Amino acid sequence: MKRREWAVIALVVGFLISIVMVATLSEIREKKDIYITAEKNDLLQVTLSGAVKKPGTYFCKAGTTLKEVLSRAELTSFAHRELIQFKKVIYTSQNFEIPRKTGDNNGTEKNSFEQK
Repeated sequence: MKRREWAVIALVVGFLISIVMVATLSEIREKKDIYITAEKNDLLQVTLSGAVKKPGTYFCKAGTTLKEVLSRAELTSFAHRELIQFKKVIYTSQNFEIPRKTGDNNGTEKNSFEQK
């Protein structure tokens, strides 16, 4: 084989290897099997209060996002969505106070997002 053919083969093989590596790394990143403080089968208690239609305690596995838990509790129309950390990953049992949009006499808003 000529030198040029070897170069083309090397480029193709290198390209294929990089595709496999990117796919593997993406798969690892997307897995929710990262458990820091809980075993895979242990359920965590997440208590929600504030601007949710169904306040209370919910059970989930470690690695669940706050958004997933909130989908069960259903946000109210008064929930201040800009202050909620939807992508927060939960690894321990926690309490969350979901902030409400509230106005005072000056027309300004007071907001709070508490993680207890």
